[in-house]
Amino acid sequence: MSVVGWARVKVQGADMKAGSGLGRRGMAITIAILAGLAPLLTVACKSENSSSPPVSQTGNVVPAVKVKDLQGKELDLTTTRGKVLLINFWATWCGPCKHEIPDLSRLHRKYRDQGLLVLGFAVDSGSASEVTPFLSEFGIDYPVYMADDVRDQFYREPGIPMTIVVDRKGQVVKKLFGLTSADVFESTVLPLLNEGA
Repeated sequence: MSVVGWARVKVQGADMKAGSGLGRRGMAITIAILAGLAPLLTVACKSENSSSPPVSQTGNVVPAVKVKDLQGKELDLTTTRGKVLLINFWATWCGPCKHEIPDLSRLHRKYRDQGLLVLGFAVDSGSASEVTPFLSEFGIDYPVYMADDVRDQFYREPGIPMTIVVDRKGQVVKKLFGLTSADVFESTVLPLLNEGA
């Protein structure tokens, strides 16, 4: 018996052997149909955001957006000029995001007096009250905002964690996708901190 013959497939609450109900031909047709639909879904996702380029594109200036942190304190992103920003998009359910948070907190403490500002934007679909307990659990000591405040103007990337690096002039200089090590964060911000310090 082949692997396909004994593999179990869950279909509307019923277990059935892969070779029994659909048959190999039926499974092949189903896979072909799903594969054929994939490009259509991809095009639909791309077309939604293709009307204007993301503001967070490298070389662009950080948008003039006012956001409130989880405690209600307002920040106008244009007032951060003169600081190097690490703008981190994350979620409470994201394993790699949880792994980055201690490194971001350490960097924030180590370099804040030299002009580094770490800003966290939670992409969770819940409310701020659902994200707030996570701050103390993970020792987040930098400002955290809900990403809904900047999603349209700033954040149009497909995955998290994602960190946008902004220089002292307010220009996006780099985007870091996926789990990023403390060494990469530090080697990215140090030259920017030394510019104009």
